[in-house]
Amino acid sequence: MEMLDFITPQFMAGVILILLPLLYWGFNFVVIYHLLRFGIGVQPKRFAALYFLGSSVLFWIVIMLFINMDMGSFKTTLRDFITNTSFFTVY
Repeated sequence: MEMLDFITPQFMAGVILILLPLLYWGFNFVVIYHLLRFGIGVQPKRFAALYFLGSSVLFWIVIMLFINMDMGSFKTTLRDFITNTSFFTVY
């Protein structure tokens, strides 16, 4: 068990926070790629461009809201959530 001591709730939260944006962009890439590659005519390409524009705008809105967030209260709330949730409790 000593080999796995670095896997703490904070480490797991960090990995999740890194993987979520990567999975989001990967999903969007797959959708856009298939719309562009296998779409016949101009309509799927327009839909892919609109989808990409919407996902990019949504991504940047979330980033701007995250930048403006009070990190002190967020850390306190996250710490309380982690300590009070049985999912994160290591037995």
